Amino acid sequence: MTTEICAAFSDRELARAIAEERKGTLYIDEREDISKLPFAALICLDTDDLEGLLQHADIAVFLVHRRVIKKHMSDQSVEQCGFLSLHTLVSHPNLSHKQSDDYWRDNHAPLALRIHEAMVYYHQLSILHCFKGPAWDGFAMLGFASAADLQNNYFNSAAGKEQIFKDVAKFADTRKSPSRRLVAKTWCY
Repeated sequence: MTTEICAAFSDRELARAIAEERKGTLYIDEREDISKLPFAALICLDTDDLEGLLQHADIAVFLVHRRVIKKHMSDQSVEQCGFLSLHTLVSHPNLSHKQSDDYWRDNHAPLALRIHEAMVYYHQLSILHCFKGPAWDGFAMLGFASAADLQNNYFNSAAGKEQIFKDVAKFADTRKSPSRRLVAKTWCY
C-alpha cells in the first residue's frame, strides 16, 4: 500500500512530459475521440511539488491510497507495461466514502479476481483528498497483457459480467460515476 499524488489531464503530451520528467506512471488513452472520457491521461507519482501539478493538471489532482489487489507478475523491463481499463468511481449515495471503499476492497475485489480471469494486475486507488477537480472517490485499474485480452477477455462469461455490474451498483453511484472508461496504455518512467 502506498500513498501518492495522481493528476488528471486533457492534454496527453503535457501529461507525458510531466510523467517522464518526474518519473511517474502515465496512464494514457490514445483513442482519437476522447470527448466523452472524464480525462485523457492520469499521472501517479511520489512528489512534493503539489503546486506544480495543480498548475498544470487541468482536470484534477488527488491524494490517493493505492491498494495492490493483484500484483503484476510480468518480468518485462520495457517502458510500456501493459494495457488497462481505468474506471472512475463515485461512492453510492447511501454510503459514506469509507463504507463504499471498504465494500470495494473487501467484497468487490475478490469477485473481480474471479470474473476478470485474464487480468494480470488489479489496483484500487482510493481517493483520500481532492486538491482540485470533481468529487470522485477512486479509480479501478484492471491491467491486461494485451489489447486483445482487454477487449475480448474482460469478463469470463456473460453471467460474470452481470455479477460485476450488479455488485458495482452496491457500492458505487452508477449514475454519477463517469460511464466511459479509459482504455489506456501504461508507461512507467
